[in-house]
Amino acid sequence: MLQEVWLCLWEVMVMIARTSEMVKLAVLQFYKVDDSGKVSRLRKECPNAECGAGTFMANHFDRHYCGKCGLTYVYNKAGGD
Repeated sequence: MLQEVWLCLWEVMVMIARTSEMVKLAVLQFYKVDDSGKVSRLRKECPNAECGAGTFMANHFDRHYCGKCGLTYVYNKAGGD
């Protein structure tokens, strides 16, 4: 009985943990429009032929990463560490 309750509680915790929040118009974080109407991309596009145009790379604190193909560009540190 206790094991069944624990299992049910665990399933509820997993379901809550896996729900993701939907952000309306999330694509707007990839582009910027200036006053003259010119559109500029804020993120780097993946140059790999497998990904194609429009696949943006994630910005991390030390690298750019493509979640589709796994291509990674690491930033050079200025301190020489």
